[in-house]
Amino acid sequence: MIVKNHLRPMAGYQVVIEAALKAGARSYFASPSPYHALLLNEGAHRFQENHGSFIQAESPAAALSMAYGAASVGALPLVTCNEQDFLSMQEVLSYACLNQKAMVIVVLANGAPGQQSNQLSFQSLRYFFSPMMGTGQPLLTLLPSSHQELWNLTGRAFSRSLERSQPVLLLMDPLLLQAVSEVRMTSHTSTFRQHKLNTLENNERLALDLEQELWDQDSNHLLSDLPESPKILWLAAGLLGHWIQNLKEPDWGTLIPQSLSPFPSKELRRQLREYPEAEVFLVEYKDTAWYRQVQSFFTDLKFRQLSLPSPPESVGLKTQLKKALEQTN
Repeated sequence: MIVKNHLRPMAGYQVVIEAALKAGARSYFASPSPYHALLLNEGAHRFQENHGSFIQAESPAAALSMAYGAASVGALPLVTCNEQDFLSMQEVLSYACLNQKAMVIVVLANGAPGQQSNQLSFQSLRYFFSPMMGTGQPLLTLLPSSHQELWNLTGRAFSRSLERSQPVLLLMDPLLLQAVSEVRMTSHTSTFRQHKLNTLENNERLALDLEQELWDQDSNHLLSDLPESPKILWLAAGLLGHWIQNLKEPDWGTLIPQSLSPFPSKELRRQLREYPEAEVFLVEYKDTAWYRQVQSFFTDLKFRQLSLPSPPESVGLKTQLKKALEQTN
């Protein structure tokens, strides 16, 4: 008996590989890196077990070039890299966009080498909002905040990549990589075969209409957990937002964007209008890049910035946040 939609304890690297396989990916390309060695090891075994292929390239750009070739002959490839690798892949990525190649690129946002350990950082944030050659707009960039969201958004990334005929980025919080939690393994609806049939029938006008429709759908992707009358609203990304949400402080509410590009500006503005008296804090660790970028979307609004001085952890996070609030007041 095959059990569907069941709970299974999984680490983050297992979630990415398993969800990619469920979504229809059968080719995986990556270059060696200590930051995502667990992904490479898991992918090398699981893709071969599922009659797929794993190729270890000599460089990040070479891995993306191989994925470009695989997509050109009808494959749906997975590529993984760390944030520094992603910067060296921009030229090949532009060609993939220009020539409409579907693929999913998982970017491990680990920050600068030797300075950042396993904390979500946005050292290269501007690259995720820059228009790409061939599309005139940024690539769809999804940002999961928990293992369950990682599973769901990996499936969504492959589906959107096929529908858009464009690369889709999945920005992964490194804190999710090794942590283990139960994941409900819902079935990803694979539109791979149907998409290949429909592509021959769709003209350019229909493709542009679909692109705008999908962009509008993803622009409202915002997780929220709000009490009736919150005094403080936390806007946080990645696992940090998930941890704050689980604190269940009666006067606190959480807002967690699930896509960086398009940023869920409309939905966030709608939520803020409902609670005009609440103070809104953008919380991050050791940097202000997240605050500066989000503030640029809302020139008419003023958010407060809270930077945690030490790496966030689920244990003691409430005390750390309350102490930081006292220092800002």
